Amino acid sequence: MIKNFFFLLITIIFVLSACTPSLEPTTIPAITPTLVPTITPIPTEIPYMDSDLDGLSDEKENHVQTNPFQIDSDGDGLNDYDEVTKYYTNPLDSDSDNDGIQDSDWSERREYTETLYLKMRILPPFNSDSMNDHFQDINVLDENENFLLFELIFYPDSYHIIEEIPFDIYLQLSEDYQKFLVPDPLMNFDKEMSDIVKNELNLESVNFTSLDVIEKMYQWESRYVDWMPGTKDSSKPYPEPFLDIEINEENEITFPSTSIMFSSKPRESEYSQYYSDELFDREWQMDHIILGKEMFLNKSHGSCGSIANFHSTILRSVGIPTRIIQTVPVLNPSDKAQIELLDKLPPNVKNTLHSQIGYNHFLVEAFVGGRWIRVNNNSIESNVEMRGAFIKVISFDSWKNASFARSWGYNRPYKLLDIEYQDAIHKSQKMIFK
Repeated sequence: MIKNFFFLLITIIFVLSACTPSLEPTTIPAITPTLVPTITPIPTEIPYMDSDLDGLSDEKENHVQTNPFQIDSDGDGLNDYDEVTKYYTNPLDSDSDNDGIQDSDWSERREYTETLYLKMRILPPFNSDSMNDHFQDINVLDENENFLLFELIFYPDSYHIIEEIPFDIYLQLSEDYQKFLVPDPLMNFDKEMSDIVKNELNLESVNFTSLDVIEKMYQWESRYVDWMPGTKDSSKPYPEPFLDIEINEENEITFPSTSIMFSSKPRESEYSQYYSDELFDREWQMDHIILGKEMFLNKSHGSCGSIANFHSTILRSVGIPTRIIQTVPVLNPSDKAQIELLDKLPPNVKNTLHSQIGYNHFLVEAFVGGRWIRVNNNSIESNVEMRGAFIKVISFDSWKNASFARSWGYNRPYKLLDIEYQDAIHKSQKMIFK
């Protein structure tokens, strides 16, 4: 069951402030990425084998009696890993409740765990192919270049098994991950930065896994990095430049629809008491909250888009594949009709969801233990719970492939049309593996 987190409605408008549509685009000179060879760590002696590469080690498959050489042991369309850690259905029985309908059916997959059903409409950018992940399933109802209409099932009780295995083991199997290892104009690492990162994180002198690298990065960040520099009042929303940025075919960084928080020169406004003048200077912004290498060298970053770019740049520079995702909340808090839809939910679920209304959020996904795992600010997100009901709408390997400025610059590009909570109908078959 969901715990009660908050009992008061908190409407937080984090990044979308009033915008000035008449500002001229700002262009940054083109940047030529330099490919950096990935480092090859000394293999750590950890007994691990996953013969079918489904995320469950052979040892764990033997424990639950699934077939370690078959991704979907019961042939119901749900892989063994997801049945064990997401749906809590029986991975050895294609019809866990014996009602004549396979577990993979859109409604059946909800019956052994609590779920949240959403019907939503969003504007670009989105990528329906990347929206299915370990915390959510989507069903596209209508899709075109102007909008995506979809229904989604969110699984707040799902969790990830994160194995301690050498991070290069899966990269040897496929070239598909190489695009998640190279620089781009914003994740602009080079050989110099790669060498500095390895030295700063002490990666040359010890055996390590992907989890070791990420943990070392967090430890280094907590000791040396200035979070949200230029802020006088940390309780105020921090500007999010990554919703204004576009990158053209020449790798030039532009700001085609710049928010009032990011004018091209310092301005006297209500924000002056919260932010220093340097925060409104474009060159300072590039060096301290936008460009990955410069943030690393200056030991600073801004809010979520900046943090995602910062972490992704560091992790890629030492050979861990990363991609960046954008998530949206379940509803737009400025729309009364959407707020009223929450009245359909049990009080505890409604109160829990209220605590994150208004947030959209950039995160990193890192390829760890053969799976894409959300790396959220300062933690590996192996479990999200209901308060983490941020809906992933796109994942991308390069900022060149995701432009938010046109649709995000002027309104909230998402709308909740329907919502429904359902608790588990049958006794959960959940097994927790650490």
